[in-house]
Amino acid sequence: MSLKALNAAFEHPPILTEAGNVSLAARLLLLALADYADDAGRAWPSQITLARRTSMNERSIRDGFILLEQRGLIWREQRRRGDGARRTDVIHLIFLQPALTAGSGQDPPEPQDMDFVTTGTQLHDNRHSAPRQPALTAGYIEEPLLEPFLLEANASRSQASPARKASRLPSDWLPTQTDHQFAHNEGLSPEETSRAADSFRDYWRSRSGREAAKLDWPATWRNWVRRTVDDKRKRGQSMAGGARAGGGRQGVVEFASIIAGRERRD
Repeated sequence: MSLKALNAAFEHPPILTEAGNVSLAARLLLLALADYADDAGRAWPSQITLARRTSMNERSIRDGFILLEQRGLIWREQRRRGDGARRTDVIHLIFLQPALTAGSGQDPPEPQDMDFVTTGTQLHDNRHSAPRQPALTAGYIEEPLLEPFLLEANASRSQASPARKASRLPSDWLPTQTDHQFAHNEGLSPEETSRAADSFRDYWRSRSGREAAKLDWPATWRNWVRRTVDDKRKRGQSMAGGARAGGGRQGVVEFASIIAGRERRD
């Protein structure tokens, strides 16, 4: 940040629109650019950064650039990366440069994150030269680059949440205390839980292929317990129904057997 640039931006006369009205948005954008300017009156913040800094939307930022360039207050030089992708433009604050460079006797320093040098109105890097950019037209739309902090945040989320991989059930798998408690809450006795665990382990260890690998074995166990409980209830209902259907006949047969036994003993 250059205090000289900020002071010059504050002291600059009002910026007028085509209709002759004072543009407060253009003034705010000019102040933000001055806040980012180096000692040579150059800045290279992205449109996302400027929008966040000024609380304006990106459309207003683009319109502000158009007005500032039309008034001859700034001009922009385009940058590209080695793969041809756009980088943030270098914004030259023309109205600041005479005041900033007067009496210095030295060439202005280059921006620290640039991989090119400027000579006159040409922009040079190791691959190509690009002429000075003309003033923007109303139809020009620049796609802003992602800010470094956004890229870092995305990388952090990727590292914090690695992709889960499916795995086979370990050969020595045994239900944990939590697994036992879940089975108990579902209505299985300890003996039934132990038998269900043996069946669970034997079934999944005998499987092969992709279906033998699971992302969440505890969830697979809970589903196995639920099915076991459902089967238990169905068997209980079936047995109860059978007793109701044939209970009278069975009672008669058992009573006849008892009478016959007593007669033999007598």
